[in-house]
Amino acid sequence: MKSYLFAVVIFLCIGICTIANAETVQPSLLYDGAAFDDISGGLRRGTTYLGTLRLRLTLDRPRTSAFIEVLNAHGGSPSDFAGDAQGVSSLAAPRQWRIEEAWLQQNFLGAQLSVLAGRYDLNSEFYRLQSAGLFLNSSFGVGPEFSQSGTRGPSIYPNTSTALRVSYRPVNSVVMRAAAFDGLVLGEIDYLLRPSAGGMPRDVRSRLGRLAGLPPYKAKLSIGAWHYTNSAGSSGVYILGDRTIYENGARQIAAFGQLGIGDARANRFARYFGSGVVVNAPFANRSQDQLGFALASARSGSSGETTLECTYLTPVTPHIAVQPDIQYVVHPNADRSRKNALVAFLRFEISR
Repeated sequence: MKSYLFAVVIFLCIGICTIANAETVQPSLLYDGAAFDDISGGLRRGTTYLGTLRLRLTLDRPRTSAFIEVLNAHGGSPSDFAGDAQGVSSLAAPRQWRIEEAWLQQNFLGAQLSVLAGRYDLNSEFYRLQSAGLFLNSSFGVGPEFSQSGTRGPSIYPNTSTALRVSYRPVNSVVMRAAAFDGLVLGEIDYLLRPSAGGMPRDVRSRLGRLAGLPPYKAKLSIGAWHYTNSAGSSGVYILGDRTIYENGARQIAAFGQLGIGDARANRFARYFGSGVVVNAPFANRSQDQLGFALASARSGSSGETTLECTYLTPVTPHIAVQPDIQYVVHPNADRSRKNALVAFLRFEISR
């Protein structure tokens, strides 16, 4: 890591500790690892391992919050075997240490307005669905019509940049967001249906924006648009939906959909569609488990790539979870001459 990145971390850590106390500053650690096997097809058979270590420092005070995450990515690249374009692994990244995020956030107007500035992953709030987050394929984070746009892509893992983000909540069920980066602007409007707020704290403690601590929603509808202000000038729009369609005790079934349209003149993939179903507590004695089935399809003119994914997440202890995953990639890299790929992961996560 470059020396100036260390200087930024030290400066922010000193600032956080100066304005906070031990109760509001929380360090944490998250390690994600995955063993990968290309079972058949794609570019070549083979196995690899990849992982990420995230060191985090969080400040959470009334109206003010801050966050620093230092990331180490290591291991191989599953797409070097699968030969796909969308990215079968959302963990894959260049092997290096770097600052992934480092931002300050302030709430105003009784937590109706939130302003954030700093190094920021837009997918932490934009183009985000809680059900889609279960899956390992990169397209279930940000669709390829947006994630592969621009010269280096937008500010998402593993290539974040500095930003100014503003969020406004005119009514409890609606959130409006806008963000400006170097050469990129985007906006999003969300409609959210949440459980009753009864029993939640009555203070204004980080009730909007990052670290909000609100309960999971039951339904979400998002409409977003983005535009590059540089010479490329490409633009795009997306529509996202996520809804709990069945609930009986711990068992819940949710369905989601993603539709993205990019600029065919500047982007390889001009259209993307994703959808899936997630079952919480699929078995009576496994209330914390999740089972998911999903499809991600990216189109480039008359050709395209489609991936089917099946995954199962099970907590082993309060701090360790294991997730076997299998994906079938049809026409990897939108190349009809390339054999369809069948790949498997065994992913695990350790948090402290």
